[in-house]
Amino acid sequence: MRRFLLFGALVMTFQCLGQSFTKVYEAGNNMLQYINLAPTANGGWYAAGLIRNSAGLGAFVSKFEADGNLLWSKIPADNRESRAMVTLNDGSLMFFNNNSSFQGYFDASVLHLGADGSFISETIWGKPDDQDDWYDAKKMSDGSVIAIGMTRESSSFSERILLAKFSPTGQILWEKAFDGGGLLARFSELLPLPSGEFYAIGQNFSNGVTLGLLAKFAADGNLQWVKSYQYNPENTYFSQIQDMSDGSLFIAAYQTEQSVGNPVLTLLNVNANGDINFQKSLDSSYDLAPIHVAKLNGDTFMLAAVSSGQIFPVVDNDFVALQFSPQGDLLDALGWGTDGQDFGFDAFLVDQQVVICGFSDTSLDGTGRRALISKSHINASCCEKPVNIINVPAPSLPTITVLPYTVSTVPVKQSRTISLSDFSISGKTSCQGLEGVVLLPADTSLCVGDTLRIALEANVPGIVQWNTGANGKEILVNSPGLYTVTLSGECGSATDSIEVVSIGNRVDAVVPAGIDACPGESVQLTASGGMSFRWLDADGKLLSTTPNPTVLPLQSTQYQVIVYDGECLDSATVQVNVLAGPSVSAQVEEPLIRLGEQTELFASSASSFVWSPAAGLSCTDCANPQASPSGTTIYTVLGLDANGCSDTAWVEVVVQQPCPYYIPNVFNPETSESLGNGLFGIFGKEIAPANYHLRIFSRWGELVFESKDPQASWDGTFKNEIAQAGVYVYYLEMTTCEGPIQKSGDITLIR
Repeated sequence: MRRFLLFGALVMTFQCLGQSFTKVYEAGNNMLQYINLAPTANGGWYAAGLIRNSAGLGAFVSKFEADGNLLWSKIPADNRESRAMVTLNDGSLMFFNNNSSFQGYFDASVLHLGADGSFISETIWGKPDDQDDWYDAKKMSDGSVIAIGMTRESSSFSERILLAKFSPTGQILWEKAFDGGGLLARFSELLPLPSGEFYAIGQNFSNGVTLGLLAKFAADGNLQWVKSYQYNPENTYFSQIQDMSDGSLFIAAYQTEQSVGNPVLTLLNVNANGDINFQKSLDSSYDLAPIHVAKLNGDTFMLAAVSSGQIFPVVDNDFVALQFSPQGDLLDALGWGTDGQDFGFDAFLVDQQVVICGFSDTSLDGTGRRALISKSHINASCCEKPVNIINVPAPSLPTITVLPYTVSTVPVKQSRTISLSDFSISGKTSCQGLEGVVLLPADTSLCVGDTLRIALEANVPGIVQWNTGANGKEILVNSPGLYTVTLSGECGSATDSIEVVSIGNRVDAVVPAGIDACPGESVQLTASGGMSFRWLDADGKLLSTTPNPTVLPLQSTQYQVIVYDGECLDSATVQVNVLAGPSVSAQVEEPLIRLGEQTELFASSASSFVWSPAAGLSCTDCANPQASPSGTTIYTVLGLDANGCSDTAWVEVVVQQPCPYYIPNVFNPETSESLGNGLFGIFGKEIAPANYHLRIFSRWGELVFESKDPQASWDGTFKNEIAQAGVYVYYLEMTTCEGPIQKSGDITLIR
């Protein structure tokens, strides 16, 4: 995973602290490694290390400036191993070490050296054949120093706690010892509190299992309690501890399962009494061993660690800076290192930069071990390497046990004078700087009138300066030319240029904002702003190369046009929305009417209507006109909605024409038949024989004529005699094309 800071946010940091670096130091064929660090007031530091050769091993102490420049390096007399260092307020150094030469075994030693490496004093705790040692020392808020170690008699495997407090000038204020009754316990890390109290963490080796330890001490050094934390079946090493603003503590625990040796980093958050609030775990490809913890902003904190750690087969070990939230969640991770195996033993944080000491080894047998100092920002490094860290389930809560400790006897001490000799070592930068780094793309093209963004490709922090005067990570240009940028900072400096060339004029595709279309309606698309055009449908298929094509979308569709002017181009999209449209319906009240009758027409599902033809309608622009056509007619209605979309429907009105028939009201039997009224009958062409019944009565009610044949007529006789002239009454039932008819009336017989 890679993490980068914004360039602008880093400018002040670089101006104050200079560049980061990773350097290795060597001295002939000696195997070297730095083990402890102590920051100085001016941003530099002391570093104490181990030198190993055919003659044995010894310690050496170096002093560095903030930029990594070595000021001096000294070797104190006797075989020693570095344990801790503290810079006093006057700039002098307290060097806590293990002296294995003075009395033939391990003695706890404190060397007090001047800021120039000169000898001031040495105090040694222990007696012959006993084992006494320091493990850590920290400066208190008032400038005094607390140191913790162990003391063990030659005939015992029980390690007792050894404590000492020193004044801000290095004088011993008090000494204390505590016996755990046979425990093989070591406290390797201290955490001073502003109150003067302090915590210590470490591990206890019990029955083949390693347990984490947490102890709390009063300001006067009296032991308040010691607790062990046992995870089954994991070995647990409490490595780093940090206090939070709410009084809780974060403990970084390095855990390995006994069966497979899989390392896991677990963060325990405990209260002031050591009770667990919560815990979270992380895993990496091989190893994640914590070496330093420090607060960043508020309760956000940084943990420096070594990733990997596998030696056989050889694995490329690197350094890691992990950033955590107050809840123990991983916020960021940065890995960096050299091409060799990099091991770290101690670190400190200063202004968002972490300084780590250790060694780098490019050999397979350890003979290539060289001391190493690495200084890097916690968010970016020019020696950056990949980091693979994942969250894993936290282990089950451990078994917490209060351990019994009693006050014990402090080992004897004595003062002595030793000599120091200069030690010549040489250092060289071990990771690639900015030489040869490509900052910009090789070239780029510009359409005149357009704006081009040019941005740094290199993900390396530093101060940016363009030949245009800009100092941001990117610039916007609108004209051809040579643009040059210089990056100075974390990894040195580098300059790169880019040639911007013109390939034509800027193109701006101009299209309508959007088009609404009615169902079935053709739409003309329009585009301008260039010399050639390519219209594409929603599937990316070519529709047309004309600027204004016509389309018939079946549904709402987005069309794209690419407008060209030489090599310059622009694109735009047009959304054609196919509207729903009306769905007009039409009905008729009575589809069959007689001539002269009228019926009502009905139209619905539109905002306005137009009926046609207009003949026989009471209105043509209303929804429900009255229709009285002179003949059968099909009426069509056109309906429009609010968007102007239309639909049509039709109805048919069938008009029945009247059937002509004639009933005379007077006749004269003596008239010539050519006159047409010598007989009385019903005259018509469409009189159905069925249901025909004609009856004629005299004024006295006598039936004088009856017939069910429409072709039959009365000749003016009654019972074969000439009927008298006068008025007669007829009753008629018949069926014509208009349907059944019943009529009655008077007829006059004249002679």
